[in-house]
Amino acid sequence: MPQLDKITFLSQFFWLCFFYIGFYFLVLKFVLPKISLLLKLRRNKLNGSQDNVNLLNIENKKIHSHYETLFNNALITSKNTFTSSLGLIEQWLQSSYSTINTQKPYISMNKTYVRSIGENKLKENLAFTLFTPEVENIYIYSLFETIKNTTVNTQNEKKK
Repeated sequence: MPQLDKITFLSQFFWLCFFYIGFYFLVLKFVLPKISLLLKLRRNKLNGSQDNVNLLNIENKKIHSHYETLFNNALITSKNTFTSSLGLIEQWLQSSYSTINTQKPYISMNKTYVRSIGENKLKENLAFTLFTPEVENIYIYSLFETIKNTTVNTQNEKKK
């Protein structure tokens, strides 16, 4: 083999070592310091970013907790205001109701109002039964069935 020739082997080995050692020193003196500097800068930048992210997260949690406390306080205040207003309205209604029902003209007005409601309902029922006689028969039949069932149930309960 020509690579292992004893005459040329030493010169080939010398030049191989020379270029390898030269390349090693070039990489050691110029390339590795730049790479290590870039790695340090990257690490410092990431650490700074992590610190900023942590600070932002802490600030976000503080803002969220303040928001929750303000919201809860506003909710409690509005609830208390609403209940106190309802209480005042109820007191006013009760006092108005008691004063109106004790005065003589309003008692007769209440009676007239209730009577007019009853008359209107009676008119509606009469109109309904006059225009739909079949419904009246069904209504009367169901009314009799209900009465019969209630009387049977009450008799059964009396026997027990």
